[in-house]
Amino acid sequence: ENRAANATANLAILARTRAEYGLAEERMRTALDHYREIDHRFNEARALSNLGLFLTEQGRLDEATELHRLSLEIRRTLELPLLISRTLSALADVEMERGNWQQALVQYEDTLALAREYDNPTLVATAAGDLSTVLRRLGRLDEARRAAVESYRVAVELGSRSSQAYALLQQGRAEHDLGHWQRAIELFD
Repeated sequence: ENRAANATANLAILARTRAEYGLAEERMRTALDHYREIDHRFNEARALSNLGLFLTEQGRLDEATELHRLSLEIRRTLELPLLISRTLSALADVEMERGNWQQALVQYEDTLALAREYDNPTLVATAAGDLSTVLRRLGRLDEARRAAVESYRVAVELGSRSSQAYALLQQGRAEHDLGHWQRAIELFD
């Protein structure tokens, strides 16, 4: 039964990549029901998170928040710190969509702390970059720059070109907002 549910979940993710959101949601809800029937809490949390991501992309933020919170509760019960940090990041993304910068800040800080604690450099790079965005929105520009610099440093260590580009973008935006035009141009170039 777990294989069938996994296949359905994978088909849901495939539908999402084709922007077939209705089909993606339907399939993921089917997989979620299967996971609940067989009491597979780990995959239940994963399906809830995926549904939350699907709904965030559609602007259904209240529903997305509820699904991410349910996933977070399960992941905390199962004591899965890296997945907890990813779920906190997803909740922060929802808050960013709402323009609730202070709440997003708290969740990104928690995400970054867990990523550091459990030595997950990929998540550190992403969370530090996201944190930089929120700090800029809050006018905390020096902190935003420091977060972007950390994101870039870790991305370089990982060899991740996409993470490096994201970090440089965040750092350039912070430099721009600080009035350091030449430095911003160098980073954007």
